[in-house]
Amino acid sequence: MARCFNNLNYHLIFVTKNREKIITREMHEEIKKFFSEKEKELELKIKIGNGVEEHIHILTSIPPKYSISEVVKHLKGYTSFSIPELYWSRGYSCLTVDNSSINRVYKYIKNQQEHHRTQSYEDEIDKLETP
Repeated sequence: MARCFNNLNYHLIFVTKNREKIITREMHEEIKKFFSEKEKELELKIKIGNGVEEHIHILTSIPPKYSISEVVKHLKGYTSFSIPELYWSRGYSCLTVDNSSINRVYKYIKNQQEHHRTQSYEDEIDKLETP
């Protein structure tokens, strides 16, 4: 029997509409719950999700049967539908993550609140986009 192996890890970032600071701790917990539901449905492996008031980060693996944009549409659409006061911006950021970087990216996402005490979202994205 043929066996397929894949290891497709992504660091996704979603920003609220107009970068409004609307994501409370309580809302973040709701978002995680809805992401978990989609994780099961789409056979994703969300390793961690965390964020601050205007954006969230997710470290996940996505099966090859789904495009990244399709998964993003499901995650953002379902959370916006389920949490009426949550509006996402139209775009998103996506970075590939190799095995040697998984732990570093995991820690980076885990420490978002601490990280954003000293760095803005714009500075963060500029750093991520610079090779």
